[in-house]
Amino acid sequence: MNEASRIERWITYALTADAQLAGVVSTRIYRDQGPEEADYPFVVFNFQSGEDTNGQGPCRILTRNTYQIKVIAKGEHDDNSRLAADRIDEVIAKAVRAQHPSDLTLKFSGYRESLVGYTEPNRDSSLVFRHLGGLYRIIASAP
Repeated sequence: MNEASRIERWITYALTADAQLAGVVSTRIYRDQGPEEADYPFVVFNFQSGEDTNGQGPCRILTRNTYQIKVIAKGEHDDNSRLAADRIDEVIAKAVRAQHPSDLTLKFSGYRESLVGYTEPNRDSSLVFRHLGGLYRIIASAP
């Protein structure tokens, strides 16, 4: 089984299900990049690296994957974008053997490995985009 799509579906589900985060970004949670016409702030996550732990033969016991998960705000961070970054941290870092309700094939746990925070200038340098979040280790294992 390739776990990537299940992990990404769980990340989307877990973040979308958080009422406080939804209050800031609504359903604007995207894999890899947000669309050009997206309203700000929004959340983006993407795969960074992974490592498997195998048992005997072809049996994979679990997979540990690092995902960058962050909120992107137009201009300086405000209380809403800081709240969104805090909620990402709370939702992912507090997950212990959580599951996606429509797919019980894996359990997910998470924690933050490092902070992400940087400024990206717009193409014409008239404004900036602020990124705030972290690199999160997502562990997917059999139930």
